[in-house]
Amino acid sequence: MKQVRPRVVVSRCLGFDNCRYDGVMIESGIVRALESHVAFVPVCPEVEIGLGVPRNPILIVVSEGQRRLVQPAGAGDLTDPMRSFASEFLHTQPGIDGFILKSRSPSCGIVDAKHFPSAEAVEPVCVGAGFFGGAVVKKFPGLPAEDEERLLDGAAREHFLTRLFTAARFRRVGERLSVDGIVRFHAENEYILKAYDRKNLDLLGTIAANGQRKPADVVYGLYRDHLARALERLPGRASIVDVLAGIEEECMGSLKTGKKQRFAESIGRYGAGLVTLHTVLVEARTVIAESGRKDLGEQTFLRPFPDELFETAAGRE
Repeated sequence: MKQVRPRVVVSRCLGFDNCRYDGVMIESGIVRALESHVAFVPVCPEVEIGLGVPRNPILIVVSEGQRRLVQPAGAGDLTDPMRSFASEFLHTQPGIDGFILKSRSPSCGIVDAKHFPSAEAVEPVCVGAGFFGGAVVKKFPGLPAEDEERLLDGAAREHFLTRLFTAARFRRVGERLSVDGIVRFHAENEYILKAYDRKNLDLLGTIAANGQRKPADVVYGLYRDHLARALERLPGRASIVDVLAGIEEECMGSLKTGKKQRFAESIGRYGAGLVTLHTVLVEARTVIAESGRKDLGEQTFLRPFPDELFETAAGRE
């Protein structure tokens, strides 16, 4: 199956420019690995609102329930400029499939930006979203958004990559919009949805079937929203094993005894955490090819993102 090239907004300091507040550029293994597979849209919100490089630090101040973005030694209150930039930038970017943003940044942070009780305080009162990162999550709640540090975890990366490439494939459906296209997408992604969320799988099937003959754009919007919910949480290993076992059962009648046994053993080793998902998926592709089940071979579950990224997803950079 042909992979779609996702469009990913990325913090410019993550390998693209020496634009961090201290003039440093941060190297990110996942960004480096993705360069040949995605179309990056680099951005530095702090530079975009007129701050120089290097620059005095900015921070988030929480006072009387209100958040402000300030640069104590410099421009002062930057709240309105940052909000305006975030709103305009995110409104004018077409076809975005995901985000990789700088951790702990008062602008780009997604969950771990420090919030201080005053501009003079040394200790934060909490952590949360930065101003740009928070705007991303609010405007695009259904798209994958992570920071480079959370993506150091192999499971988090695999989850992010699956969501990212699935979002890109569904965006492509929207570019050539038809109800038949949505039906095809649902059929090709059935096993991914089984692994992630069987309840939403049934609902998505009903939406795609379009028994009420709704316009294609309405069906697309409904499907998009429930697809995002279905892929929101990382599936457990047991759910993936169930899907693999279903593939085994579908192909069983067409396989030689030795091949059946080897595949069953491979599934068991994956379930026990002894081999990677990629290892068992490669074997599943071989089993399906030998069984002649071309319909199963079209399942994106077998190759949710490019093979070259699986080692990265497993935590080896």
